[in-house]
Amino acid sequence: NDNQVAVLDAERQNISFQANYDNGTFKLENSDIIIADFSSPSILPYSQSSPIFTLGRHQDGFEDVNAFAHLSNFKQYIDSLGLSSIPGDPIEVDVHALSDADQSYYSPSELRIFMGEGGVDDAEDVDVVIHEYIHTLVWGAAANTSRINERAGMEEAICDYFALSYSRKF
Repeated sequence: NDNQVAVLDAERQNISFQANYDNGTFKLENSDIIIADFSSPSILPYSQSSPIFTLGRHQDGFEDVNAFAHLSNFKQYIDSLGLSSIPGDPIEVDVHALSDADQSYYSPSELRIFMGEGGVDDAEDVDVVIHEYIHTLVWGAAANTSRINERAGMEEAICDYFALSYSRKF
């Protein structure tokens, strides 16, 4: 229930990322990732005037910052591999989506990631955040291909592999 819990707070780490600065406000968006509000419940993306984002789980902006920081850092890694053109367009992410459902998904037709808040908020779990983002990379690399069972199974496995590999870093 988004409560402060000592054992989880002890796991927080500082992560650097670049956000857009506009008219005195730091916004969680850049050329690759945009934290947005396009699914209920309607919770506007977090922004602030300070460049240091230190939020607790009890604050709605925590999910925004957590997802944005990890996605931005993972995208930098993808770019370092020479794959900077994938997925090709900025991806919008709503970290408070799907009317509190316990699920998340990527919509290739909308270039959006929907992250549910049922159970543990999915945007608080870096494995889920990166897993859904990998779907954008797979789609960017092989757009408009049939998602038959075999391909879907391979895609889910690839998403899980990269998510777990990334989270081992933390």
